Amino acid sequence: MIRRLYHTLAVLAIAHVLAGVAGVAYLFQTGRLTPERAQEIVALLRGSAEAGDEQAAPQLDEQPEAEPWTNAADAVREQRRQQQTRRAALDASVRALNAQRDLLEQVLADQIRKQEQFDAARKAWVEEKSRQQVEASDAGFQRELEYFSKLSPKQAKEVLIRKWRDSPPDAVRLINAVKTSVGQAVFEQMKTPEEIQVMYELLERLGKQDIDQFVAESGTTADDTEP
Repeated sequence: MIRRLYHTLAVLAIAHVLAGVAGVAYLFQTGRLTPERAQEIVALLRGSAEAGDEQAAPQLDEQPEAEPWTNAADAVREQRRQQQTRRAALDASVRALNAQRDLLEQVLADQIRKQEQFDAARKAWVEEKSRQQVEASDAGFQRELEYFSKLSPKQAKEVLIRKWRDSPPDAVRLINAVKTSVGQAVFEQMKTPEEIQVMYELLERLGKQDIDQFVAESGTTADDTEP
């Protein structure tokens, strides 16, 4: 039965082809289908087929979407790269801060050292200047004492009174440095009430100076009494 159905379908297909050929032959004979129109129909059918192929081509060229695990791996790698970049920048900042701190400590140490050197030099200069002033003062006083001792008692009296008016401590120092005989001769020239007052104050200062010196050497005071 299947064989008979197959033969029937074959006969129908052949009949359909013959009918199509007969139709085409009829169209040619009647002039309704010319060779030019046949070529146009063929070109039209071919263009439709090519257009269909072009529309289907993009679908073939489309790439499949990346798998989710691929995107996740890329994100992890990018995150690690950013972390490494930030860590490198932080390390560079820390190194720069450490370098600036070391430089500042060095500058401060140099400044302290220079200040200490300056203070030491200034102290030495002040001490040397004081020593020179003392030596000059002593030398000047010795020269003054020498000249004063060679004056006549009357001239020495005038010099001593004038020095007392200008600087009582210097007058006391001068009369205390001369010999006792020279001082006595000078005091004998003081006869007016003003001169006698100067002599009294000079002698009082000399006595107080002797007491102060005695106290400094003995470590006692003038008011101390034996029990």
